[in-house]
Amino acid sequence: TERLREIATREFLTYGFVVDANKKLTGVLVMRDLLFARPDTPISQIMLRNPFVLTPETPLMDAMRVVVTKHFPI
Repeated sequence: TERLREIATREFLTYGFVVDANKKLTGVLVMRDLLFARPDTPISQIMLRNPFVLTPETPLMDAMRVVVTKHFPI
């Protein structure tokens, strides 16, 4: 959290991407949720699990449909 606070003084942060040891995406961290969580709450309990991903090959209409139906926080 302290490192994120230092980065936030230089950069605009909305999301953090949580990866495993193999750099596979495992969750998305919404900074607002981190801000309001108790300091001792593990990231694994704050992050959005099983995030969806889009690839360059995803047809535009399919991508739009996924984004609209997921209702993730902005």
